[in-house]
Amino acid sequence: MRRRFMENQSGMRWAILAVTAVMVFAAAGAWAEPPALFGSAVVAPGSATSAASSAAAFAGPWHGKVTLPGSDLEIRVHLTPPGEAGGDWTGSIDIPQQGASGLPLGGITVAGDSISFAIAGVPGEPTFHGKRDGDTIEGDFSQHGMTFSFLLERGAGEKAERPQDPKPPFPYRAEEVTFANGDIILAGTLTLPEGEGPFPAVVLLTGSGSENRNEEVFDHRPFLVIADHLSRHGIAVLRYDDRGVGGSSQGPQGATTADFAQDALAAVAFLRERPEIVPDRIGLLGHSEGALIATIAASRSSDVAFLVFLGGPGVPGKDLLPLQVERIGRAQGLPEEAVRK
Repeated sequence: MRRRFMENQSGMRWAILAVTAVMVFAAAGAWAEPPALFGSAVVAPGSATSAASSAAAFAGPWHGKVTLPGSDLEIRVHLTPPGEAGGDWTGSIDIPQQGASGLPLGGITVAGDSISFAIAGVPGEPTFHGKRDGDTIEGDFSQHGMTFSFLLERGAGEKAERPQDPKPPFPYRAEEVTFANGDIILAGTLTLPEGEGPFPAVVLLTGSGSENRNEEVFDHRPFLVIADHLSRHGIAVLRYDDRGVGGSSQGPQGATTADFAQDALAAVAFLRERPEIVPDRIGLLGHSEGALIATIAASRSSDVAFLVFLGGPGVPGKDLLPLQVERIGRAQGLPEEAVRK
């Protein structure tokens, strides 16, 4: 689920992003304080001459993995050396399996062929210590007193191919739009079938995390695929960025599932004003928590003509989340004792 039902948005997002790390460290016997793989960076300086050569050797993109119990965690690191006027190294890290992208690295220092960097602001001080050998960096990753190996190779790595992504030319129109829920501005894409219309329409509602209009995760864009299919078959589709993502404004902190239902109704109201749309044939399609959002929205307004649920919850959130963690643990092959803690 994206957010704990009816509770604080940001706190739930961090909990879900850390699920993979929690499971891995549970297997290693470190349940007490679930870690997360996020933060900043640290390294050690050398002479001015060696610093210049080190900058050329370490600068740029790197890709690789941390070897954790039961699985590998893919990482991508980008390192930028100080400029001619001096300053500090900067960098970022991506953790695609956790949906984390562009997390900042800070305080980076390099000494000869050695480098170390940490992800700051995260429990357990997740830190990398490595040594470069040609186009590879190999070393140890440590967090919460435990140590695992990591390996990075020079380059950004191969971009995953997603053949299901729609390719132009498209037999429908796509329009960038914005609409408002009070002071909150939500940005999205409206796809309209060929022909004069008017057309039935559906609003797509995301699940799991603060997501963009395509519900993009691991380079998959399921809402782009769904919108393409429906608009090829005569249905207009509105998909929009979650609050604080892409072109949408953040809005007040502490937003709840009920607040997101109002965003959905604002989308329906926007479509009802469009001449290309049949006003009494507008529905909601929700994935994961989006299904719950759709249910709340429909209970508040008769303007919602139909509902479509994809993987929606069938039990209360307080029961679902522990069950979800338990089943992920079993799927990853964790000992039953660790799963039940």
